[in-house]
Amino acid sequence: MNKLVWISCVGVATVLTACREANQEVTPDLASPLVGKFNVTYLIAGPMSQTRQGGTGSFVRLERKSNNTLLVKVRIDDGMVQVNDQYEARITPVSLQAYSQQEAGLRSRYSLTAANLSPLGGESVSQISLFQDGTIRAALGYVNSLGQTVSLGVNL
Repeated sequence: MNKLVWISCVGVATVLTACREANQEVTPDLASPLVGKFNVTYLIAGPMSQTRQGGTGSFVRLERKSNNTLLVKVRIDDGMVQVNDQYEARITPVSLQAYSQQEAGLRSRYSLTAANLSPLGGESVSQISLFQDGTIRAALGYVNSLGQTVSLGVNL
């Protein structure tokens, strides 16, 4: 009897694990075409600091975490400004028909949403456009742990 119960439990656990693994990658892969390292221009403003802007030595690295999640790594090393942040962002497709300024070769447009990266712990929403030739244009923004608003522009 104990063997039968044990075998039944193992069977149920195996079936549940297989179902969960099968459902994890059901969504289309939105992240892979956005992966890469991109030079950025930046603007940083804080409640107790001056606004700083620049671009030399600054980049953002987008890494695939799952089909609909990116790991965003920000590195700014521009003289007096040093930033080394990272956060996760959920990818959501945006209708191209809603994009009123369509540009030649635009393939896809996405919103990147990151939790707890805006004032009062709300969501931070950024925009990213992917073109037919693989070019990416993005406006990324978030509030870092120092309370500074960091705005990044990617235009490659």
